[in-house]
Amino acid sequence: MSPDTKTRSTKTRSTEFMINPVLDRELRVRMRTKRAPAILTIYLLVLSAIAFLTFQALSSILDDPFNEASALAVAQIGRGIFEWLLFFMTMLVFFLVPGTTAGVIAGERERQTLVPLQVTLLKPRSILLGKIGAATAFIALLIVAALPLLTMAFLIGGVTVWRILASVLTLLAVALIIAALSAAISTFTKRTPTAVVLSYGLVLVLLAGTMVFVGALAIMDEVTGSEGLADAGRVVLHLNPLLVVTDVAESRPNFNTSAISPFDPLKLLIDPDLDAFDPGGADAGSDRRVPFWSTSLLSLVVLASGALVVATRRLTTPAASDR
Repeated sequence: MSPDTKTRSTKTRSTEFMINPVLDRELRVRMRTKRAPAILTIYLLVLSAIAFLTFQALSSILDDPFNEASALAVAQIGRGIFEWLLFFMTMLVFFLVPGTTAGVIAGERERQTLVPLQVTLLKPRSILLGKIGAATAFIALLIVAALPLLTMAFLIGGVTVWRILASVLTLLAVALIIAALSAAISTFTKRTPTAVVLSYGLVLVLLAGTMVFVGALAIMDEVTGSEGLADAGRVVLHLNPLLVVTDVAESRPNFNTSAISPFDPLKLLIDPDLDAFDPGGADAGSDRRVPFWSTSLLSLVVLASGALVVATRRLTTPAASDR
């Protein structure tokens, strides 16, 4: 064998090792459709409209652009634009990721192509990760494409570049976690609609269910006169992905300003000692030794990792029902 042939062979093996075949094929199929650029265009137009409307709504606090408080008012506008854009982007992740990921394995079962995929040389882990990566790649593109709009808030003021980058990276991590949980559910179902319904149900439990649970415990404390029941149950809030984004996006809530933030009520769940009517209360919960977002993100990663381990075992060998 000539040296050139050996070099080409080595490059081929290296490329095959680095690129997941399932991921490569799924990305080609998903990105070559006309729907992908159309969704991206509409998405950016909607976010641009949200940024414009937020600017118009919050600019009313600038009574006199030349007074001594104008710099603070402008900073509030910039931070308001950033927070509202991030909030809608987060809602988009919760809405799109389960729908695009829940059918990655169940859809293969419906098309009767799962067994041929399982008997290839690909490992079950490669199949699962390739499917998850392809399903979340477009969501990641949407998040990254909104960076210019988020950095507009930095140019106006009120938010730092590090806060923007940290929020975007956290949102990407949340998208991957939800995708992993939805894909794990997909390995247990035979039909895509069932997997989609269960995935949205799980997201609803993580978002609203954890809040309702803590609220119910707080009501029980009031009725029974006991103390500490709600505080003990507050640990389930670490499984709420929306609160992770909230804690990263807001270093402190804006109760003492005229800017309205969608994250302020959520911040009260993270730091119950905050006082919405006390301007100095914004610093009440800032003495935590371990940030909420770190423990919460770790809890979600452990949950998603466990789900992936179980899902991988489901794909190890073709089950009798899949033959």
